[in-house]
Order: sequence, then structure tokens, then C-alpha cells
Amino acid sequence: MNHTRVAQLLRIERLRINIKSGVQNTEIAYGMTLVPPDRGSPERLLAWNRGHWRVKNLNHRKMDVAFAEDASLSRKGNAPTNNSLCNCFVLAVILGRGDGKVAEAIRHFALNCQDTFRAVLEPG
Repeated sequence: MNHTRVAQLLRIERLRINIKSGVQNTEIAYGMTLVPPDRGSPERLLAWNRGHWRVKNLNHRKMDVAFAEDASLSRKGNAPTNNSLCNCFVLAVILGRGDGKVAEAIRHFALNCQDTFRAVLEPG
């Protein structure tokens, strides 16, 4: 049995500024990693954390532009989560195939069911 151990604990302070009101607040986040200090200096861990949020923000923008998630009226039960999971799956299939134009690929797959099944069931 492989027992992994936490190598480092993290405390990250984020200063947030509301662009419209100018109100500032500080958020403190805690985390842990299996990366030992000799492979992950504080600067490196912070860079990884910032890179994670940059990717997350880019994907959120793609999800909202392609699927209008922010305008969705699904609010009850698991509907918002289920819709988002389905959208993530579709986006992963499209991007995994190298289709750079997400909206164009969605329109194509909506009109071509056989291509849709092939994209999901056959390797890229």
C-alpha cells in the first residue's frame, strides 16, 4: 500500500479589489501539497497556484461564451452542476480533437449526429 505524506502546508493571502467600488478585502487560503520543499520553493508553489487560476479563468470564459453558463436559468437541485459537467465533457471532446473554434464545432456537431458519436466514441 502506497502511503503518501503531505510535504508542505501553504498559506496564501490574496488582496481583492472591487473595480467598481474600490473596496478592498483580504482572503486567506490554506492548502497542502505532496511536493517536497527541494522541488517546490514558496515562489514556485505560488506560481503554480497562479497558473491554476489563470487556466480556471480561461476555461470559465470558454464555458460562458460557448454555453452561456452565467445566463443559465437552471437553479434547482443538481441541475447547475449536471449542466456544467456536460458542458465540460463537450468542451474536452472538442478541444481534445484540436478544434480551436468551439462555437463552430458545437454547431457542426448539433447538425451532424454521426460525427458527434464518432467524436465521443473514437479516439482523436
